[in-house]
Amino acid sequence: MTRSESPAAVPEQNHTVQAALVADPDNTDLQLAYARQLRQAACYAQAVDVLRPLLRKAPHHVDALLELGGLLMLQGQVGLAQRCYVRLLRHQNVDSPLYPLALFNLAQALEEQGHLQQALQAYEAVLRREPSDTADIRVLYHQAFLRLTLCDWQNYDERISQLQTRLTEHLKQDDVAQPALAPLRLLSFPVPLALHTCVARRWSRHISFAMAPWRAAAPPTRSPGVIRIGYLSADFRQHAMGGLIHGLFRHHNRAQFEVFA
Repeated sequence: MTRSESPAAVPEQNHTVQAALVADPDNTDLQLAYARQLRQAACYAQAVDVLRPLLRKAPHHVDALLELGGLLMLQGQVGLAQRCYVRLLRHQNVDSPLYPLALFNLAQALEEQGHLQQALQAYEAVLRREPSDTADIRVLYHQAFLRLTLCDWQNYDERISQLQTRLTEHLKQDDVAQPALAPLRLLSFPVPLALHTCVARRWSRHISFAMAPWRAAAPPTRSPGVIRIGYLSADFRQHAMGGLIHGLFRHHNRAQFEVFA
């Protein structure tokens, strides 16, 4: 989605909010609601365009800063996202329930940029505010992975046991609103294979739920007798996976298989 694209690309359900904004263009609640709807529709650049004027008028608007930071992360503008979270934390009351979330998001931005020690400190700051037995499972999960990345083996057995217990409790909560955890990170931990299966299934269900609004009413037709194969990856470009897999595609028999990547 680019800045030059027409607002007509916005899904139909957003038109009510758009109409309300025309009648009340300075309403920050409506602007935020519209930005969130645009984000759900993957119209990230348009959502940013809605939030920037909002923040010019209300530079310390907590929810808008959180939303903008998330949008910038989705666009790969991680440094700018970090600035959003830093600004939010600087002006937010430390007792606010949103403070740990902003701190977690800051840790994510730092980790994404390779500032691992600073990211670890941010994760641990969240856990100091919210004990590890009640904190968001994502905080403990990322902190545990990062400590291994930094070769921190202190209290290793105790940490792994605690992580496994929390993961088991988390996976018992059969609620699609519960956060999903990236399955590949779990390969770094010596936990039972059943946990790997459950985490992968939860991740898959989370993606299916998020993609449900985009699902086609009926699958497209295909040639009789031809098997359709789809390769789905975020790593086809300048990535080890893209370099390793590209030679595979020419070996498919195109009379028997229809291939998409």
